[in-house]
Amino acid sequence: PLALLPFEAAAAIWMAVLLAASVATLWRLGRSMPVLLALGMLAMPVIWTLVIGQAQALVTVLLSFGSPVAVAAAGHLKLFPWLAAIYWVGRRDWRSLGRFGLAVVGLAVVQLVLAPQATLDYLGFPGLDQVETVNNLSPYEVSPLLWGAFVIVVVLVVLRLAPTRWGWAAAVALAVGGTPRLLAYQLSSLLAVFGERR
Repeated sequence: PLALLPFEAAAAIWMAVLLAASVATLWRLGRSMPVLLALGMLAMPVIWTLVIGQAQALVTVLLSFGSPVAVAAAGHLKLFPWLAAIYWVGRRDWRSLGRFGLAVVGLAVVQLVLAPQATLDYLGFPGLDQVETVNNLSPYEVSPLLWGAFVIVVVLVVLRLAPTRWGWAAAVALAVGGTPRLLAYQLSSLLAVFGERR
């Protein structure tokens, strides 16, 4: 809908949404010393996300809630947040995993109804041809095999830690670090490790 507005109005609304998402993330996570230390360490990615108007601020707030619907929505903004759903596999929480799957499909249907051509065009967009055109922090930059091994190891770690208090943090780390195209601003979503806990 922002594309229907003049650029200045759309940009102002978008920046307000990103700022609100950043404030909501901090409100959600609280002001404990670990959160504040992490915010300090991730200050550059957080600020860079806002400066360039990246949707990563929305991904971060959604991951901080950690619900199946929130993770599904985050994955509709960027694909790799869907990897966090491995958390529910490791916990054998089939109900949450089912809600996640239904939310992914439901959001895709809504998207298809509202913007059919854009939805179909997007299916051809994701690909590895974008990986080498940026300053990539992913192990994929060194070797696709190294990246594949890294993802497999982290998936196994998430499955092992899922029933523990570290499970959600491991799932968020996978969702952030599992992408073959990892840019500095994406690291801002690591703040969500302080989110969902059971």
